[in-house]
Formats: sequence, C-alpha cells, structure tokens
Amino acid sequence: METYSQLNRAQLSYDYLHTNSTTHEFLFGAIAELIDNARDAGATELDIYTIKDNSVRGNFLLCFADNGCGMTPDDVKNVIIFGKSLKKCEDTAAIGMYGNGLKSGSMRIGNDLVLFTKKDGVYTCLFLSRTFHEEEKLDEVVVPMPSFRGPEKTPIADTPEDKKKHDLEMHLILKYSPFRCLKDFYAQFDKLKESSGTVVIIYNMKLLDHGGPELDVTTNPRDILLSPGPEQETVEPDAEVLLPPERRSLRAYVSILYSDPRMKVYLQGRKVQTKRLLATLHSTRKYNFASKTFRTRAEADLAKAKNDVRIAELRAQEAESKARDCELRYQGSEDPEHLRQIRRLRNAAADLRGAVAMRQNVVTRKLKSIKDPKTLTFYFGVNVMNRACDGMFVYNCSRLIKMYQRIGPQQDSSMMCRGVVGIVDVPYMVLEPTHNKQDFADAKEYRQLMRAMADHLMQYWDDLGIDKEPDSLIRFWKSFGYLSARWRDPPSVEEKYARRRCCSISICVQCDKCLKWRILPFSQSLVGRDVPDNWQCRDNPDHKHKRCEDPEEDMSPPMGVLKRKIKTKEQRQAELEKQIRKKQEELELIQDPDDEKADDSNTTTRSSRLSGSMNAILSKSPRKRPLPPTAVISDLPNKRSTQSSSISRAMTVADKKRQAGLASSNGPVSLSSQKRTGLPLPTSNQRLPRPGGLVPKAQQRNSTSSKGRKVTATESESSEEYNETSDEEEEEEEEVGEKNGETSQLSFSKKTTSSLSKTKMGTSQIHEKNSSKTTTITVTDEVNGKRTATGKDKSPARDPVTMHHRNRNLTGRDNGDAASVTNKSQNKNDDSIGNKSIELDSTTNSLSTEANTAISKKIQEKFK
Repeated sequence: METYSQLNRAQLSYDYLHTNSTTHEFLFGAIAELIDNARDAGATELDIYTIKDNSVRGNFLLCFADNGCGMTPDDVKNVIIFGKSLKKCEDTAAIGMYGNGLKSGSMRIGNDLVLFTKKDGVYTCLFLSRTFHEEEKLDEVVVPMPSFRGPEKTPIADTPEDKKKHDLEMHLILKYSPFRCLKDFYAQFDKLKESSGTVVIIYNMKLLDHGGPELDVTTNPRDILLSPGPEQETVEPDAEVLLPPERRSLRAYVSILYSDPRMKVYLQGRKVQTKRLLATLHSTRKYNFASKTFRTRAEADLAKAKNDVRIAELRAQEAESKARDCELRYQGSEDPEHLRQIRRLRNAAADLRGAVAMRQNVVTRKLKSIKDPKTLTFYFGVNVMNRACDGMFVYNCSRLIKMYQRIGPQQDSSMMCRGVVGIVDVPYMVLEPTHNKQDFADAKEYRQLMRAMADHLMQYWDDLGIDKEPDSLIRFWKSFGYLSARWRDPPSVEEKYARRRCCSISICVQCDKCLKWRILPFSQSLVGRDVPDNWQCRDNPDHKHKRCEDPEEDMSPPMGVLKRKIKTKEQRQAELEKQIRKKQEELELIQDPDDEKADDSNTTTRSSRLSGSMNAILSKSPRKRPLPPTAVISDLPNKRSTQSSSISRAMTVADKKRQAGLASSNGPVSLSSQKRTGLPLPTSNQRLPRPGGLVPKAQQRNSTSSKGRKVTATESESSEEYNETSDEEEEEEEEVGEKNGETSQLSFSKKTTSSLSKTKMGTSQIHEKNSSKTTTITVTDEVNGKRTATGKDKSPARDPVTMHHRNRNLTGRDNGDAASVTNKSQNKNDDSIGNKSIELDSTTNSLSTEANTAISKKIQEKFK
C-alpha cells in the first residue's frame, strides 16, 4: 500500500451518512438493525433502555447493551468500512450480510453514535458523529477509535505518533459526546458485565415537525412508542382502523421480530415476552409448497461461483507456468537452493489447483440447487385475540421482513378469510431481502410467493369450514366475544369470552434459563394474565417437561393438502384468450338493429332498379295503350316466375286466407270501405321502391330475364293462355302464401306503397306516403302539368309487367275483347285492393267519405 500512497483514493462524503439513513422508512426497522447485530454476535441477552439527558436533543440517550462476542480493534475498523461484512457465508445463520446495518440504523434514529466494545481484554470505542462533522465543517467521514488495554484502561499507544493520535481522539469524544469527563467515559465500559459485549449509545434524536422526538419514552415507562404524527396511519384508512400494536409499540414489535427467538430482550428494565407467533393462533395448519420459479438468487450465486472458478483457474495456470519455467531453467542442477525453489513453486501450483477443484464442486452443487424445486412451508391460523390484525407475516432466515400483508379475499370488504394470519420463513436462496430488511429485492418473485400463499389461504379457509351455513361465520366470531357488527371493534372482556379465547390457543412460554419453549396446560389463573418474567422449566406443571434437560415438545400443526388447482401464468393467459375469442364470436352473432335497416334499404334499392329497368324497356315499345290502374310491382319475388307475377288476377284462396288472418288479428275490416276508396293496395309481393330508377343497361337486361325467363309480346297469344296462366298463378300463390305466412305480412306491413298506373293521356296521379302514423294521398291533374307526391316515393311508378301484358292481349283483337280483358283486370285490381287494404286500414279510415267517393268516381270515368 505504501507504493500507492500518493495516488488518489475514493472518499466517503459526510452527506452519505444522511443519505444512507433514509433507506429506513419504518423507525422500528432501524432499531431492529441493532437488535440483529446483537443476535448475530451470539448474545443471549439484550438490554434496551434510555437515559435522561437534557443536554442533548430529545432529552434522552438510547442504549443497546448485549453480551455477545464483542469486537477487537481490527473488527471495529471494519465497522466503518461501508459495505464490508464478515458474515457472508452460506452455512451461517447470521441475519446481517451487507455491512451497513449499524451505520444506516443508528443514523436514522439520531445524529450521533458512540460504541463501546470489549473482547479478549481489549476495550475499544468508536465515535461516529454528524454533529462533529457539522461543527468542524468536514466533508470526509472522520471516525475516532481509541483503544485501551486491561481493566486499568491503559491507552494502546506504543509510539509518540500513536500517543498524539489517541489524545486527539479522546479530546473530540469528550467535546462532542454526552460524556464530558474520563470518569463518565470509562463508566460505559463497566456496563459490560461479562468478558465480552458491546454497548451502542445513540443521542441527538430525530424530531418531528412539532418539535418532539419520534420516539415517545414518557407515555409508557416500560415501553418505547412511536410518537403520533399529525395524521395517524391506519391499516385500513377507509375503515379507520387503528394501527396494530406492532406498529406502535417497540415491545410488541420485538416480541414477534423473530420466528424462533433465542435471545432474552429487556426493554426499559422489563423483559419482553417473546412469542412464537404460530402458538398465538387458533386452528393452525401447515401446507408444503414446492416451486422452481424462485431462481434469481440461486442464479446470481451460480454466476459468482463460476467467476470464482475462472479466477482460480487463471491463478493456478500462472503458478504452474512459473513452476515449469523454473524446472526448465534449473534442469539438471543439483543446487539445494534451486531444488527448494522448484519444490516451493510446485507446491504452490498444487494448492491453487486444489482450490480450483473445490470451487468447481461448489459450482456443481449450486447448479444442482437451481434445478431442484424450492420447498416452503406455509402456516395459517385464526387470530381470535384480535381479529382486526390479520394478514401474512413473511420472515427471512427467522427475521421479520413484512407483516400484515393482506392477500386474496382479505383485500375485499367481505368477511371471507378475514381474521386469518399466515406465516412463512423464506431462506436466502429463495428470496433476498433489501438493505433495510423491510422488503425483498426481487419484487416479481415476491408477488409469486404472495399468489401461492393466496391459493393456500383459500384452501385453509375451505378446510376450516366455518362459513358452511349462512350465519355460521357470525356465530363463530360471537362465540369469542366479538358482539359488534363493526369488524375493528375489540372483543368483549366478559369472563366467559376471555376464557373461551384463552382455551382456544396454546400458552407457550420460554424458559428464562435454558431459553427452551414449553407449552403450559390451561389454567384459570392464566386468563388475562402474563407469565412471570423469570419463569423457568421447574415452574412447569407438566412433569414431562419440568427440567431444562428435557427436549422441547413437538409444536408442529397438522399437515394440510392443497386441493385447489394452481394455474400458471401461461395457463391463465390461455384461458383468458379463449374467453375473449368466445365473446367475440357471440358478439358477431348478435345483429345490430342498424344493420337490419341497412339490409332493408339495400333491398328497396334493388327493387327500384328492377322497376326502372322494366320501364325503360317498355318505353321503347312502339305500341302503348292506356292501362287501367293497377298495383305497382316493385320487387319480384325470388321464387316466382316472371310471367306468373306479371298477370293481374283475381283474389286467390291464399289471399283470402291471409285476409282472414289479418282480420282476426287487427279487427274487423269491411271490404266495402276498401272498394269505396278505389285505391289499389300493395300485394304481398310488393316492396317500397327507391326514388329514381336509372340503372346501367347490363342491369336492365338482367332484371328483364329473372331466372332465365324472358318477357315477350306476341299478338297471336289468345285469352286461353291468359286463363291458364292465371290458374297456374293461383296455385303458385297458394303455395307461396302458405310458405311465407306471417313473414310476408310483417315485411309488407312495414314497407307499403301504392300508386296508380298512368294512361297515355295521364289524367291523374296518386301517391301515397308511408309512415308509422299517417298516409297522405294527393291527386293532381296531369293536364295542368303538375305532379305532387308526399312521402319517400316522389317519382311516378309504372307496372312494366302489367303494361307488357296489356300490349300483348289487346293487339289483334277487337274492342270487345279488349274491354273484356279490361273488365277482368279491373276486377282483379278490385280484389287486390280488398286483399291488401287491411294493412292500411288505419290510414284508409282516416280519409273522409266524400274524398273517397270523389276519387272513386274519377277513376271509373277515366276507365269508361
């Protein structure tokens, strides 16, 4: 090191003392760091007490005195090296492993620290003061460490330089510490009654905003409490639940700090009744859980072991090369010095090669540990003493890390799984805690642990079976004295309820001498009372465990089996995707009403185009004769021939059946009122055409030849063909009417329109307006050139099929035959009007009798 004494070195800033202390948000967690150090030192007793001193901030000193192994001057020097720890070993059960707990914990509690330790007859003091740095305006961390030898407290200073250094260190300690003289200073070593031990004194306490210290040592002289802040923290803010005692009282917190306590702790002069948390629960049960998901810590250790093997291999190769070079250099030499050098290099190379083999074995063992599943044991029980304090307690190497962590149904407002406490002790190889020992470094694996505990919690609740009946859960809690409906209210203090609660749990106490745990039989004298602090095995009424030499009883609860199926993340994701696909398929099957309207609109458009194409074809015909008023066929049915649907005919049997059915459903409708209007009503094959009618020629050709049948006009066809066609159409109409049934009625009741065919002279035009309430019919005289229409259909519509039929039958015949055909067509139209007038009965009845008569007369005059 002297070679590099002139080089720059990394320095630790004074500000780091404060930064390092901020890792502890929970003040009792900082105190627990000092308790952990005493436990790791092998102490069997720890005394935590306060000394009143008005000269320091907070007006008291906080002291921790243990009877552990103590520290030598070299060990004390390692204390001030941040991050260096001699406890890092796989086989040790030590809690500390970062070499940071003393510095971070003490600086969180107060500003200054004085440590007194004794080991092997050597006394050493360590002084770490932020007040000293602030007063002297130091940027680097300066730590005085004077040492003394023997009970006489002789300073260890062999050289003048050491003597000068010792005097400076003592001057600083006496100036900035609470001990203003050597007598008070040496008196602190006298507190170490045994051959070894350590005393840590913290002063200049941290204060709250109102000026008081964070630790309350006056309210309860036998306890140290957290001073209440401006807003009291709660476990359930919405329910206004008070903090559990472990978050307010240091005595309560220390009592459950370790899952298997083996150290007596005295707080303010009184022994802390440490607890085995599982023994304080009712109906306990344990479950084994094996998983291969906890690999982060094991993989990190494996990577470190492989790196150690690589470094050891390089060192061994270097030593072997040196030994080989020495052999070649002194080959054949018989000089003893040369032989000793060769032998020394060979031995060094062999030792390094052996170290490589040992590290390779470690890698093999760690590689196997990664593949092996990690087994954890979950413990569950019901907290009948205080049901509001429930949740999971997570320990790491017997040290409490997290408490009252509610999971699964406990997070809901229901009473399911409420009052249940879970316990798990996780080793370092499964989960690694953070530096402040208040959380875990790997948050992902910690969440996996909580999910596994939630599954086992549900299984425990099923095994418990206290909510099988509707009111059984309420009766269960009432049997223990919880008579209030409010969950946070404490139980009744009546004797019968207190005795019931005391009988339901085990009374487990620790011997003050051998520190073994004993289970006491139930006694009425123990109800509501604590066991004496000096209780020993000889006071046990159980004769089988009355001596300290007797082994402890088996306190393991019965084993439970997880029957619920635990699903992996991939399985849950696959099920969720399957459910999403199923819901999408169901959504596609549901037809939106807007889609139905769009379908109706498309059908109307196709009907309008078909009608327009037929009008365009017939408009080019050289023979045009006046046509009687007939119904406009807007849309030809898909399953009917063009010829049969183009002939105007009389009312068929199917029409009569439909009319009778509609009459029975809509009420009686007189046929005379239908004929009085003289208005043609739509047939069952009609649909509302869309305004317009201009379509491409290709579409016109397709519309004129539906299903391969073409419409032609031949003058040589006779009236017998017409009659035969009418008979065939009647039969087809009956069949189609029976098939369509109510579907046609409902379809055409929504979309109904009627108009009158125009003759060549065009004397009148009638349009109808289709709506849900009214229909307006306006008749205008075409001679004046006016065309008026109200409703959606504002363009005059023609019946191209009927016009073509008229041209075919009237050509080459006399006027009598034409008149006969006209009369037949008129009769058919009248019957058609009677057939379809039921669908417009509400609108037809709204017309006045005079208007109906006038319209009928005008139509008849035109046809005559």
